[in-house]
Amino acid sequence: MKQLTRLSVLAIIVMLLGACEEEVDPGKLGIQDELLVVNSLIAQGRDTVFVQVSMSRPLFGVLPEPGSTDDLVTDAIVTMTNERDNRTATLTYSPERGLYWVRGNDMRIFSGVTYSLRVEAGEHTATARCTVPFPVRLLDVRLVPGEDIEQRVVLGWLDPSNTVNYYGVRALLVNAQGDLYDTAFFDEEEYHSDVTTNGGGFSARGGIFLPNDLQGFDQLVGELISCDENYYLYHRNRNTFTEDDPFSEPGLTHTNIEGGTGIFGAFAVWKRVLTLD
Repeated sequence: MKQLTRLSVLAIIVMLLGACEEEVDPGKLGIQDELLVVNSLIAQGRDTVFVQVSMSRPLFGVLPEPGSTDDLVTDAIVTMTNERDNRTATLTYSPERGLYWVRGNDMRIFSGVTYSLRVEAGEHTATARCTVPFPVRLLDVRLVPGEDIEQRVVLGWLDPSNTVNYYGVRALLVNAQGDLYDTAFFDEEEYHSDVTTNGGGFSARGGIFLPNDLQGFDQLVGELISCDENYYLYHRNRNTFTEDDPFSEPGLTHTNIEGGTGIFGAFAVWKRVLTLD
């Protein structure tokens, strides 16, 4: 009798659980909404400013084919403003590049200046702001012997103590014409912040493969990228996930686009060349 009662109670619970099930419209969760995706990185001294504009895909939508340009927005109104001079330029869409662009003469990018970006596409409007950092001098570029043909690249610089700074590093092996042979890999040392060590000395160590015969590829170009927080967070978050690590989980990508998603960031580069024997 007790066993029968237990079975009856279990049957009632199952029926109640089934009665509580309800299909939820993904649109009510906000995950079906399309968003403007805006991406642009600006830097002092570049002769052209580029902005990419597209529409996001709903979470349960159909993925585009590789190389597809179906999501690109080609008829948006894209404007950029120099907030110091209150000068605004309207960018032109280039079908060949799939980007909006404006020449540097019409929108000059200066360190220390804040720029605002506005994108209007139909019912969607997205805005963003960023301030271009000042370049920081790269003091040291050197090679430390490693195993076989792999060498260790060391970049060193002194962090200014009066501001919070963010950095990225690169090192390229090129010839006199600028043709690329190899790029150094810095792994977790590619991006740096001085939040906890303001005003100190910094260094980054990476690996690069040198040919036994340089064949003209005798210039190691070190680059210290001084970037704003948007650039730093965007790239650092992207590097937290790797397809080669099955235990790596994707994280939320940093965005500073209001009314959409993406990145509007700024950077400045200081280069130093080491000629190899």
